[in-house]
Amino acid sequence: MIQVGDLFREPSVCNLALEPILMRTIFSKKPVKAHSIGRRIEALVAKSLLASMLLVSVAIALVQLNQAVTTTRQNAEAAAYVIAAAAAEAVDRGDRNGAAAVMASASRIPGAIVVIATNNQGHIIATLGNSAVPIKELSNAPKSLYNSLMRGTLPVAVDIVKGGKPVGRILMLTDVSQVRNRAFITLLAIAAAAVLASLIGIAIARPIQRSITQPLLSLISTMKSIRTSKNFDSRVHHLSNDETGELAKTFNEMISEIQTRDESLQRIAYFDVLTNLPNRANFLNAIKTLTTDQSSAAIYLLNIEKFHEFNNSLGHTFGDAVLSEVAGQLQAEANKNMDTQVFRLSGDEFAILSKNIFSEDAAIRDYAKYVSHFFRPLKIWGQDILVSFSTGAILLDSSINDVSEIFRNIELAVSEARENRKSQIVFYKEAMNDKIRNERELIAGLRESLAQEAIDVHFQPLVNFTTGKVTG
Repeated sequence: MIQVGDLFREPSVCNLALEPILMRTIFSKKPVKAHSIGRRIEALVAKSLLASMLLVSVAIALVQLNQAVTTTRQNAEAAAYVIAAAAAEAVDRGDRNGAAAVMASASRIPGAIVVIATNNQGHIIATLGNSAVPIKELSNAPKSLYNSLMRGTLPVAVDIVKGGKPVGRILMLTDVSQVRNRAFITLLAIAAAAVLASLIGIAIARPIQRSITQPLLSLISTMKSIRTSKNFDSRVHHLSNDETGELAKTFNEMISEIQTRDESLQRIAYFDVLTNLPNRANFLNAIKTLTTDQSSAAIYLLNIEKFHEFNNSLGHTFGDAVLSEVAGQLQAEANKNMDTQVFRLSGDEFAILSKNIFSEDAAIRDYAKYVSHFFRPLKIWGQDILVSFSTGAILLDSSINDVSEIFRNIELAVSEARENRKSQIVFYKEAMNDKIRNERELIAGLRESLAQEAIDVHFQPLVNFTTGKVTG
């Protein structure tokens, strides 16, 4: 029996029909990287969590940092106003000692690096702390958050007012490096938390990733298996209500349809539609297998005699009924022997292949079992139909291995039976080849002689004895 896989090992209608449907549409020539989708899902989750965590956390950190710097500035300005109020009298008089005494209290201000009191002309009246800091750097220094954090200092300048009139300025430089360091530590903690959140997100997304990639990997594996083995019994086993489950279900339905179509094409390619018997292609494959195995067998080629009369007188539908009945009778007898197969080759031509037949006598006895079913008329559509056969036969041995030559020899035996010994079985003999060869040589010689005008044609006149005249 021909298997599905055999259809793809030799040119056939199945190749032409199934390759475009399945092989050229499902399988890409580009190799599929097995975990690329899963890795992309993990990377997407990790990047999304990392980016969202960083954006939100950095935004919160910047707000908190801005609040801390603002609070530090407000505290420094408040302290500067207190000093300005206390030093207003001394600064207005130009009393350096009195201003210095007031400035001494500024040492208790947290984070104060330097405090300078100047008059309206910008001259320094009193200083506390690092007096090397230029006054311009204190009075003109930018007060933006970024510059303060980069320098680690926060400049503050307030007016010294007496009697509603400014008499000088208090310039203060406050240390904000601790605020900056805390902000840096906070950002590192945020980054670490974001990375940890990404890893946790990957771990949480792993089951989701597997629920997506596992059906795809199973689908790819099944496709490769089908492509390699040409076995359409493979299915993707994935039960889910999501899109992957729908994909697996659709794929299985498609494979089922292809399998049904493949089986139909196999029947068409290797079995006769009317009788369900193996056809000519199957018959030739069976002979090829026998010659390869060097098995001994007998082959009978049966032609129904005068079959055209059934078609002409009773119609082709009746002729089909005759063929079906003949096929049924032959198959019923073949079913009794596991070593026998029946084929319908074409029209009214059937073949029987019987293994383990070693002589003509054994072949005749074997053949008689089949034709005995037709000694009595067949009852078809209420009519008695007598069927007989002109049969050619050949015994297979190791001397002939060419399938086409074997088939040609059987047909020669059938021609001999049809012409000279109707309703009998005729075994192939080498002399049949000689007869065909001689006839072919005679025909070729006659054609050559006619072409060379080497034949003279003479007519014998027909004379009417009564009248004595030539009539033809």
